[in-house]
Amino acid sequence: MEIKLALGECSGSFDMEKAVCNHGLFMMSPNVWIPSTKSLRRPLRLADLNRSVLVTISHPPNQSFLVIQVDASLSPPLLMKQLYCWKRTLDMAKALCNLQREIALDNGKARCKRKRSTKKRRSSKPSECIANFPTWKELVRWARVDAQCLEERCNIGYRAAPILRLALMFANGKLDEDEITKLEQSSDPTAFQSLIPSDTETIRHLKQVHGKGNCSNNTIARDVEEIYGQYDPFQCLAYWMELVEEYESNLGN
Repeated sequence: MEIKLALGECSGSFDMEKAVCNHGLFMMSPNVWIPSTKSLRRPLRLADLNRSVLVTISHPPNQSFLVIQVDASLSPPLLMKQLYCWKRTLDMAKALCNLQREIALDNGKARCKRKRSTKKRRSSKPSECIANFPTWKELVRWARVDAQCLEERCNIGYRAAPILRLALMFANGKLDEDEITKLEQSSDPTAFQSLIPSDTETIRHLKQVHGKGNCSNNTIARDVEEIYGQYDPFQCLAYWMELVEEYESNLGN
C-alpha cells in the first residue's frame, strides 16, 4: 500500500535528508536511514497498539508530497552502522526493540533470565515479528519483570526504574493515554523550544564556537542565557541551527 502525504507550503524548500539526519535519532532503533535511496524505514504501530507494520518514507525528486510505503511482509530492518559516540544509546534502543519482539512472539510470556529454549519456535505472522519500542502494556505483561531484570536484560542502567514506574502508572490508572494525547495536541508548539540541553555536546559547542573556554556544568545555564536569551522563546531552535551549520561546515553537507 502506498500513501501520499502533501508537504503543503514547505514543499519548495523541504529537504528529506536534512530533515531526517539533523538529529541522531535517525540512527537509533527502530529507525533506519537508507542513504542510497534517501528514505527512512521504521515500524509504526497499528491502532490496536499490539501490531506493527513496516513503512518506508521517501520524497520523490521535485514532488510536493512524501511517499509512505506500507509493507507488513518485510523482515525486521537491519541497523545502520553505529557511530562510536552513539554506541551506548543505540545499543539500549536496539535491546528494547528486541525485547518487544520477544514479548510479542511469546504473547507476553517472556521471562527474565529464562533459559533459551531448544525447541524450534513456531513461525509468526511477519507483522508480529517487526521489532518496535515496547508499549507500557507489553512491559506490564512481561511476567516477573522488575527494574533489575529490565536493567540486566537491556543494559539500560538507571533508566530501567523510571521506565517501569511509568508503565505501572498507566496500568494503575494514574496516567491515561487519551489525556496525554490531548495534552500533546493542545500544547503550545513553542513551549519547549526555549529549552537547550545541558550536556557535554552543548558545552563543547559553547567552548569551540562561542569561546566559552571555562564553560562547565556549573556555568552552562548562565552561558546559554547570555548567548541565546535574545532569541526567546526560540533559544533551542537557534542553538540547533548553529549546531547544524557547524557540522556542515566541518563535515560537509
